[in-house]
Amino acid sequence: MNIPRDHHYLPQFYLERWANDGRVFRYVRPQGPDGALHGKWKAPKAIAYERDLYHLPDVSDPAESQHLELKFFQKIDDQAAVALRKLDHSHHGSAEDRVALSRFMVSLLHRSPSRLSAIRSELAERIDDAPFRDLTGEELERGIKATANRLLEMLVKSADAQSVVSKFKTYKIDVSKSSRALLTSDRPITLSAQLVASDAFMIMPYAPDWLVILTHLEAIAHAFASQDATTLVTGINQAVVEQSVDVVIATDERATAMVDRLFLRPQPNRVLDSIGLIRRRSPYTDLRPRVREFSRHDKRKMRYLGS
Repeated sequence: MNIPRDHHYLPQFYLERWANDGRVFRYVRPQGPDGALHGKWKAPKAIAYERDLYHLPDVSDPAESQHLELKFFQKIDDQAAVALRKLDHSHHGSAEDRVALSRFMVSLLHRSPSRLSAIRSELAERIDDAPFRDLTGEELERGIKATANRLLEMLVKSADAQSVVSKFKTYKIDVSKSSRALLTSDRPITLSAQLVASDAFMIMPYAPDWLVILTHLEAIAHAFASQDATTLVTGINQAVVEQSVDVVIATDERATAMVDRLFLRPQPNRVLDSIGLIRRRSPYTDLRPRVREFSRHDKRKMRYLGS
């Protein structure tokens, strides 16, 4: 059995949506905020992965130690790929497709190297607690990594998160009229201030000219779709880049100046939540008059998945 050890925190099927001639343009800042921005054309399989990222070092069986990569995330990604293909063709998806897409988006909140590093750091502050108190050296490091990866699985599977997000309706928004293409990153999800509110939403770029939005209210999706496409793309891209810690992905080099300005460069008045995301106010509040005037043209920019 071929056991994969290069674990993609951005799945290849997702990255391939940004590919031109089989490559995407990848930005990284390996020396941190004060270092130079590096941009390069790369194949999706060659980026956004880390060796043994989801490995469970306290499990002796090689296949079982890669359970998160081989079974857990693979299933999430496979089901999300099916749901996104239905969105591509504006097919009427099932309830299972909507749940698959919501689970995938929840997974992207937590599965990046920087998020896992933060979890491990929190655990390292509790080394006097069980199960770490009797561990030292490499054994302690393995214990912390194994515990962090099990917590990752629990966060993605969280009944609370799934019960909230899986009830959202799913829409896609066409932004192909924008003068800029959408970017993605290791933290591509834009969230509302409160996910339990009636006007809550989650947004993800899922192709250079398409957004997917999960929300309870059709008016929220209308509010986003009725915005000028370039204005909407600019706002989403800024959030995607400002939140990013590991990598930013583009279809070409045209976003270099913006990425260089925002990637790992804290902005005035930027406030991140406990998992490093920027929370956004509902556009329904800001754009209420435009929601009432939502046109047939705007409706053609938006499609609905599921019932």
